[in-house]
Amino acid sequence: KATVSVLYWKAKRKQKRERHFLCNKQMVTTSETSKKERVKKSPKRKRRTSPKPIKEKAVKPVVELKQKLEAKAKRKKKKSEKKAKSASKDTTDVLKRKSSAVKKSASETKKNDKPKKVKKAKKPKKTVEPAGTSTTTTKKKPAKIKRSSVASKPSKGPATKGLTGKGSFGAKGSSKGKKSAPTSAQPPGFGFGGFGFGGFGFGAPPPINGKGNKKGFGKHSKGPVGGGSLPKVIPVSYEMIIEEVQKMDAILKNEKIITSQQPIVIEDNEFRTALFETCYNNILAELSKDKHRSRYGCQPHDLNHFNIPPKQQVPSYFANVSNGSIFERKILSILGLRNLVYFGPKIFSDLQGTLFASDPEVYGHGVGVSLMKQMTGNAVDLDTCVLRCSDGAVLKVVNSLNKKSSEYPTYSNSSEFGSSVQAREMAVSAARPMLEAFCKDMNLSTQQMNDRRVNPETLSSSSIPLATHNTDRGKFPLWQYVNVGQNSFHANVPCLPDVVGSLLLSPYHLMLCFSTIMMRPEEEREKLLDDFFEDCVVDACFNLKWKAIEEFLITLSSFDTITSALAECERCNQPVFNKIFDNDDLSEEQKNIEEASTLWELMKGKYARDERTNTTRAITKSDIDKWIEDPLSLKPPAAP
Repeated sequence: KATVSVLYWKAKRKQKRERHFLCNKQMVTTSETSKKERVKKSPKRKRRTSPKPIKEKAVKPVVELKQKLEAKAKRKKKKSEKKAKSASKDTTDVLKRKSSAVKKSASETKKNDKPKKVKKAKKPKKTVEPAGTSTTTTKKKPAKIKRSSVASKPSKGPATKGLTGKGSFGAKGSSKGKKSAPTSAQPPGFGFGGFGFGGFGFGAPPPINGKGNKKGFGKHSKGPVGGGSLPKVIPVSYEMIIEEVQKMDAILKNEKIITSQQPIVIEDNEFRTALFETCYNNILAELSKDKHRSRYGCQPHDLNHFNIPPKQQVPSYFANVSNGSIFERKILSILGLRNLVYFGPKIFSDLQGTLFASDPEVYGHGVGVSLMKQMTGNAVDLDTCVLRCSDGAVLKVVNSLNKKSSEYPTYSNSSEFGSSVQAREMAVSAARPMLEAFCKDMNLSTQQMNDRRVNPETLSSSSIPLATHNTDRGKFPLWQYVNVGQNSFHANVPCLPDVVGSLLLSPYHLMLCFSTIMMRPEEEREKLLDDFFEDCVVDACFNLKWKAIEEFLITLSSFDTITSALAECERCNQPVFNKIFDNDDLSEEQKNIEEASTLWELMKGKYARDERTNTTRAITKSDIDKWIEDPLSLKPPAAP
């Protein structure tokens, strides 16, 4: 049985091989049969034993496959190009459509462009028909009202050539940036490029243009956290800005402003507003550079403040504290000064109505000091510090004077000095003339003095109230404020020139400083901008901000003068001039002659500004002789 089964299966395999051979032979020789027929005729097999296909037969399917692959590659390429185009599209249009600025423009255009009235179809007159007749009337469909397409798109106006005095303001804007919709803070059609002054609300500000890096400030940071881009410098005529600032100075530098009870009225001027907003945009753009960010310790969330548009609330902050970064406080200072262009006269009028009361309870929400805190993040001081006991220099001077006289003892610390009789007497003697001058300037009666709490007759060194909180101020003519690291006496009257400067003049004088720097030669500009952000935009209260701006403006005004150029030359060449000054063999007259000749050799052919004529000219030998004789001789005569 075993041998029979073996022989049977051998015969079966032989028969199968023969059948395979015949089928393969038939596949090669018969070219007319289709592939489907060959598959049907050929049985299933584990391994292909047919000879290699003829090259002529194999060429056709290879060509077809190649064509299919090429077509597939083309389709893939088209799809990737479409994706790249959609990814490269700027998302600013979507943001603008979502912003309230576009909603406002759409609502305004809807009001202007009312849909056309469609005439109603006249009803057919009823006619009396004879009996037995019937008529059929076809009802006409009312015409569809086409919605105005203008309501969804802002109207286009003429393009401008920038803020250089040419062209006019239109919807296209004056920069290379995207078109921005007109808002209350932005004149119609005035585009601000990368820094859009759209109508974003206060709170978590939305991004501006472009995509930000979630990591925030860093090597690869593109902008504020959560999206947005940093402001970019917009070309503008700084000469025109200086002209407009000088016009505002002439209006606001009026002595009658303090005593008059009438509100300050400044006419609206869209062009002037656009100039000032562009100037502040460029100040912020310069501050956003990498060197200033690293210098003042910028944090990622600080960059979000660049999104705050004009006329919007500024986050409150305390100056000169350890919390937060100096960079953040400098941004908020600039934003607050920008808002004073709009709200400064209103705040000043509110303070004027209360006779500049320092009591915070006098002002309601959105009035006076409250409005200033909302729009600038800080407030001006309406009291005056007459004695700062916590100042180490003051304590040292008092102790040195007390050592010479035996009337008062010396003090070991500021708290001991603040609680002494001597400190109280000094505070009363300093506060009394200030209260008297304020009452005289404001023409106050005795009743008004008592109501305002500035009557100098009520002062007494034996009873000075103590204040421990910021809200305790303004309740008495003189009080002592004691807190952590602070011990001082305050009079209940402000320094009125500081109030006028802080609220009315500081926003314009900051633009004056910046515009003067931007008009300087490029090689000098970078150094001056560093000094501008260091010495002009200071981390301090508003009173000190104003004083810093004025001091920097004075320094800047004498920067390129003949007097400053000669003094700088001697400072830079100090070893050369020290040899002349230290030579005892020469008389004073000979030293002056030697100094003049050395200066002339160094300054020959150089140009500087003559302060007397306000013109730039070459420095002469007579200028040097006059300066050596009297440094003030090259300055303009003082006003009488």
